[in-house]
This record gives sequence, structure tokens and C-alpha cells, in this order.
Amino acid sequence: MRCSLWLGFGFFFAAGCGARTDLARFDPDAGQVDALAPECLRDDDCDDRFDCTEDRCDARVCQHRPRSERCDDGSFCTGAGLCEVGRGCVFAGDPCDDGVLCTIDRCDEERDLCTAEPSADLCPLSHRCDSSRGCIARAIVHDNDWLYEVDLPSGEINTLTPARRRFTDVSLHPDGRLFAITTGELFLL
Repeated sequence: MRCSLWLGFGFFFAAGCGARTDLARFDPDAGQVDALAPECLRDDDCDDRFDCTEDRCDARVCQHRPRSERCDDGSFCTGAGLCEVGRGCVFAGDPCDDGVLCTIDRCDEERDLCTAEPSADLCPLSHRCDSSRGCIARAIVHDNDWLYEVDLPSGEINTLTPARRRFTDVSLHPDGRLFAITTGELFLL
């Protein structure tokens, strides 16, 4: 056995003393190996305390094989589980996130169902929330008989309500209320 002694800052340091027989060798073809774990003699020596891994002592080296099917917690709202070595079961998260920023997504565990409710409050002023396309820019226009909502830039027209009066202009308030103006009067529509 070879030992080296170093003197530095008034302290003696011993380096390189002893063999490192307690460390496992890394073999990239062996799967997930716990490279810094002590050598093992039986499977019980390799318990990583994660229920989703299959812990084995193979040629005196601990191996942990992920078994994602063990991560199924029976809950619809947690999403699919994936077993990761060293972490255990990791869940994808809310399976109901539809990716549309202006919808309020909810998970109904009892019915294994996702709902997505559009909310114009999550869009900028003068936009509406479309549950599949997100925030859509719009203009409010009128003629003598009707008020219309025009999607921009597509030009798609939605009829809102009868005009009932001759308006000179319409305006959308930041809180979502629609106002109309005639000569000398302001109306909430």
C-alpha cells in the first residue's frame, strides 16, 4: 500500500491511502448502475427506497431498473406516472392543460373528465377568448339594425344584439362592458 503525506497550511493530509474496494466500477452496458454505492452481496443490499424500481445485485453491483407501471396511482388528475432512477415516481402533472392561455382548465376526478372554460379576463382589451384558438383580436361594429363582433384579421362576423337605436359609435370598456353612443346619450348594451 502506498501513502502520500502532504504538508500544507500547518496540517498534514494523507492522500492515496488504502484501496477503494468499496466503490463499484461503471459499465455503460450494465444499465442504471449506482456508481458510488458499496458493493453488494444480495438484492436487499441495493434497496434505493423507491417502490417503482426493481433493485438487483448483479455481479456485486447494484442495478435499479425503472418500472413505470408501478407508478399508476389510480388518479386521473395526476396524469401519467414515470419511474425515474434516483427520483421515484414523477408525474406529468395536470392532464387537463389544453395549452390555451385564456381558458381555465379543470380536472374532474369523479368523471375522469377535463373542462376548459374560456375567460376573456385572461386576454388583452379588445380580444375575446376562443376555447381552441386562444385570444382573438376583435372589433365591435354596427349598422342601423345590429351590433357585430368582427374577428381580426380573419373578418369572421358574429352577430351580437339588435341595435334598437341609431348609434354614432360603440366602445368596449376594459371591464368587458359594451357602450353605445347616440347624439347626446350613452347606453350600456
